[in-house]
Amino acid sequence: MKTKSIAIIGAGISGVSLAYYLSAYKKYGIDIDITIFDRNNSCGGCIRSSLTDGYLVESGPTGVLNNREHFRELFVSAGLEDELLYSSPATARRYIQLEDELLLAPQGLLSAITTPLLPFSGKLRMLLEPFILANKTNDEGNEESV
Repeated sequence: MKTKSIAIIGAGISGVSLAYYLSAYKKYGIDIDITIFDRNNSCGGCIRSSLTDGYLVESGPTGVLNNREHFRELFVSAGLEDELLYSSPATARRYIQLEDELLLAPQGLLSAITTPLLPFSGKLRMLLEPFILANKTNDEGNEESV
């Protein structure tokens, strides 16, 4: 059987997960050559962890919703279940640094509307989102790409 070549753009969690699941087809005799392209020299996309002055600093998303079954299945099948770190309920409040100030991350609609983290235009756009139709084409009349 001819080898199928697949290029994945982006080595974030979606790209790496896709490569992982595609590699499983090899056990069915389907030969897939997977290449992942990313502008960075490491996987993870915007997800980063670093130790700074004795503190664990997380960059990117605030976490993964591991209460979703498909995420749990991914971690288990990749053998990473024991590597998951669960946050303490005491750390439910998250902060975002804006210039020299730590601001409480919005926890709901009301706090998202009142937070100084978002400009007025962003807050207005968020409130109008349910009423905005999806844009099926770009300025040239072509369908939007991924």
